[in-house]
Amino acid sequence: IDIKDFFSAVNFTITTIITFIFLHYLYLFFFSDWNFYQMRGQITWAKGWPQRYSIFCLIGFYIFWFKFQISNRVMYLFISLIFFSSIFLSGTRSVIFALLISQLITLFISKKNFKNVVFLYISVLTFIYFSNLDIVGNFRISEIINYNTEITGTSLSNRLNSLYPEVIQSMSKLELIFGKGHVGVAFIADQDFSR
Repeated sequence: IDIKDFFSAVNFTITTIITFIFLHYLYLFFFSDWNFYQMRGQITWAKGWPQRYSIFCLIGFYIFWFKFQISNRVMYLFISLIFFSSIFLSGTRSVIFALLISQLITLFISKKNFKNVVFLYISVLTFIYFSNLDIVGNFRISEIINYNTEITGTSLSNRLNSLYPEVIQSMSKLELIFGKGHVGVAFIADQDFSR
């Protein structure tokens, strides 16, 4: 298999999985009373959702977004919007932030891209306004805005006050630069967070 075939196979697989995740969310939205975080927990058949998949959603969005820019095929736009929506459904703030920053960077690639990006975000903001979504609550934005080193128990405070300092202390100077060879934080020995 060459790299082009590999890329096509991965692209097809991720597109299929994310489409089914998106459809599962739609089903839960219309036929359940679960809130945003409860719905995230119901996608049990996709092991690792949302953290392991959301970065693929970002990549998939850009692949189909720029394919649409080049060809004007509505199918590419439709698939890119499934990826785009799935990024927000994941609730993964780091990937949402990466999407927003990367959209700002790509905003001026072409006039067509500029027009499409502006239209996309006007549509998103209009949808948010009229749907009365609790953006601050669903994405725990108040946790970021009201961040204080004294507050414990939040995702951000646990990372900044405990996890990141311990990870940095556990690494040698070379490992700070080159990493630990894809060994995750959970497998660093002799730390509170090790398995």
